[in-house]
Amino acid sequence: MIRFTSTLRTIISIGVFIAVFNVYAATPRAGASDLGKTNPQAEDLSISPNWHVYVFHRDGIKYIQVNDQQDQVRVAFATGNGSYLVLPIGSDAHQVSTPQRRLPFHGAATLSETVYTDNAVQVVMAPQSGGVQWQVQPVAAPINARISSTQGSAQVTASTCKVLSCGGDFLPY
Repeated sequence: MIRFTSTLRTIISIGVFIAVFNVYAATPRAGASDLGKTNPQAEDLSISPNWHVYVFHRDGIKYIQVNDQQDQVRVAFATGNGSYLVLPIGSDAHQVSTPQRRLPFHGAATLSETVYTDNAVQVVMAPQSGGVQWQVQPVAAPINARISSTQGSAQVTASTCKVLSCGGDFLPY
């Protein structure tokens, strides 16, 4: 009887594990296959109430998509290892400025709005005449570096520039 009870417990435990695993496997997660959709199965990570931002990961690449309040796709881009690639998705795909592909800015920087930021990338929406421009940049962009040497060891000091604090340009890279 004891052996039967132990075997029955083992079978029930395996059954419960399989059931839980099947529920987990069937749960929709933010996969890159939802990229470009108006209502992706992903958490809205926007820091602005005016926009929706969805982040996807696949093969070590981060994909970021920005939708408007009607959930229409405006822009999407991929980033990894300090590179940015604007994807041909969304109504503003032609208006995305990245460190690799800088666009001239013709607007009021004071009206810009940070839409998303994480430990590596920042997305800023800036209104212009005739639409908006999206500025995508690393979170901390060094604008100058000073190297000093002290008895064989080197120390690098870099200053960073925040929106509107460097003077002249909208967002320095």
